[in-house]
Amino acid sequence: MEEQNTSKVLTQELQSAVKTIKAAILQSQARAAQIINGEQLSLYYGIGRYISDHSREGYWGTGAIARISKQLKSELPGLKGFSEENIKLMRRFYETWKDIEAKSVVGTTEMAKTAVPQIVTNSVDASTELQIRDVDPDSVCQLQLTSDDRFPITAFLNISFSHHMAIC
Repeated sequence: MEEQNTSKVLTQELQSAVKTIKAAILQSQARAAQIINGEQLSLYYGIGRYISDHSREGYWGTGAIARISKQLKSELPGLKGFSEENIKLMRRFYETWKDIEAKSVVGTTEMAKTAVPQIVTNSVDASTELQIRDVDPDSVCQLQLTSDDRFPITAFLNISFSHHMAIC
């Protein structure tokens, strides 16, 4: 009888352990998804800025975005999400949200060709000044957002790119 009670207690403890570990896994997965979504939005914003600056104000002609998409697919086999239409959506995303740079505590950073892009998500910048650096027009400048009462960064980053596009 005592052995049966010990087994029952052990089973309950193991079920509790599974529940605790499962909660930790799910929380970690949710945080990872948010970080990935934020990084993706930052990248798409930067690409959108680059495309906008060169196609709307620059010297690119008709068909440039299609050629860029085709070349990207050629040089990065298996790359998904960079069709001509998606790159145009990235440009629209940037053009829709570019005013947040002037109205919020945000900044842009030059992305080196081999560097991993960064997004600041859970820190308040020491200064509340806009932080835009002069950058090479031939570089991709990604959006960096910091938590601030004036801009709901968490909500912004929790919205997927496709939902942002539905809003735009």
